[in-house]
Amino acid sequence: MAGRPRKLTTDEHDRADQRRRTQDLIDSQQGMQSLPVKPPTYLHGIARKAWNAIVPMLNKNEVITAADAYSVTILCEQIEMEQRAYKDIRENGITTKIFKTVVTPLGEVKGTDFVGYRRNPATQVLSDASAKIKTQCDALGMTPTSRAQLLSLVHVDDDEEELTMDDILGKKADDF
Repeated sequence: MAGRPRKLTTDEHDRADQRRRTQDLIDSQQGMQSLPVKPPTYLHGIARKAWNAIVPMLNKNEVITAADAYSVTILCEQIEMEQRAYKDIRENGITTKIFKTVVTPLGEVKGTDFVGYRRNPATQVLSDASAKIKTQCDALGMTPTSRAQLLSLVHVDDDEEELTMDDILGKKADDF
């Protein structure tokens, strides 16, 4: 699909073609089960809370079905990882100091020498989890762009042509 992504909407103030395409997507999924409200038993803590917060919203939009449960589970797990990594960074900082222990030939510890700094491993976990959250949100239609791209899954009737900007303006490419 070239150009601007299509918009998913059921708002009566939006364009009729946008509402119709959204309704077509919803109708094509009629009979499919919605996501279970109860989180999977293996989700605990933050991931479980994330499930309880996200699923009602996804079920409300009628686009996500039970077939998407695994994607929602991954999203919840990544949210937990991201929050735990952020907490670790807040407690321990972005970098940690590296010390080298000075030992005598007899094995006695003489002291420690400061060697430098190293990156807190939680920063990499935070970065990876944030990227995966974005990917999962896109896949589940939780961003404006991805919601619009879900419309491309809806088939267009062969009898009905899509309007182009030229049709709206009443011009053809040769007229320029």
